[in-house]
Amino acid sequence: MIPQSAPAEASSGKVPWLLLLRLAIVNSIGFSGSTLVPVWVSGMGERVGAEPWFGGFVATSQLIATALFNLLTPVLFAKVRPDRLARMILPAAALIYLATQAATPELLFGACLLAGGLLGIVLNATNRIVAESVHVQKGYVIFQLTESAFSAAFIMVGTLVVATTDIVRIFLCNALICVVGVALLHRLPVKRIAPQVDQGIKATISPMAIPALFAITLFFIGQNGILSYSVPLGRLMGLEPSWVTGTISIGLAVALIGAILADVVGERWGMRLPIVGSTLVLALVFQVMTLGGDSNLFLAGLFWMSTTTMFIVPYFFTLLAKLDRSGRIASVGPAFLVAGVALGSGMGALVSARHSAMWIGPAAGISLLLSALLILLATRRMRSAADRSDR
Repeated sequence: MIPQSAPAEASSGKVPWLLLLRLAIVNSIGFSGSTLVPVWVSGMGERVGAEPWFGGFVATSQLIATALFNLLTPVLFAKVRPDRLARMILPAAALIYLATQAATPELLFGACLLAGGLLGIVLNATNRIVAESVHVQKGYVIFQLTESAFSAAFIMVGTLVVATTDIVRIFLCNALICVVGVALLHRLPVKRIAPQVDQGIKATISPMAIPALFAITLFFIGQNGILSYSVPLGRLMGLEPSWVTGTISIGLAVALIGAILADVVGERWGMRLPIVGSTLVLALVFQVMTLGGDSNLFLAGLFWMSTTTMFIVPYFFTLLAKLDRSGRIASVGPAFLVAGVALGSGMGALVSARHSAMWIGPAAGISLLLSALLILLATRRMRSAADRSDR
């Protein structure tokens, strides 16, 4: 049901595309700062005069800090409106990133944990707003499309900066995009996206939101277990790293189609079938690409993984929003996603050390199978009409 206080635009079914796009870019800034920056941090140990393992330690610590900050955000949202909180946090994160130019191990460690955690809160704030909006699924589709494009551009620019200047200068780029985020939030009419964002929607959280959250974690444990070890796995198949990273980059670009399909398929078949079906197919793909011993199958599997991930993420967050219309559960969803990413890397390292990198595929497949089972549990009481509705 549309709240009676909703503006005419919302009740008439019109989607505020440009406003959602502005919010989606801010969401992408939060995602890049909290989740993609560890890609660069992991290689900074020797640059700041520390041991080689220091960068990896900082990167993992940032992901953990981001997840913990994310879990605390519902307390902050009870006191400050999400968009206002994001406007306060982004300038602080920019200043913290500027401080890293001193390039000392202590500053790098503290700045990454604090800035990563703060931008994780920004990520939660944007998710909270969309979870309370009238057009939940369309909002998350726009978020995913923007995030894919922004992440690809962020990686390309970061690679260029690292290759031509100094790896620490990547933080200057982060400071700049934080300023861009502040500009995008300036006078953003949030109530046209989420009419009740001031007072929140009084709603009971479904107990099924808990298995849905852990389903997200399990999915990304499997997905990032493969992704984080894609280069070593590629070498076992006789592939150069450039083939592996190139396929992933192309897959991310084409994955935009996956996010678009998510909206179209969701309108027709709801959420349960696309989430469970895509997850089970990907679990099977993981077995073929890792145990098949064929380089072409492996590259095709990486390509499929990228597209499936972009396809399925809007469904995960739409499901969380439907299980709790106040947006509280959807706002902590990124914490469970980031936890899955961090645990996936650990799972890959553990399986590779104890057995062989080839067995990461079966381990990832089991994780995805458990994720699908939890989604079936979370959606078992959903009526088909409610499952399909985006209003």
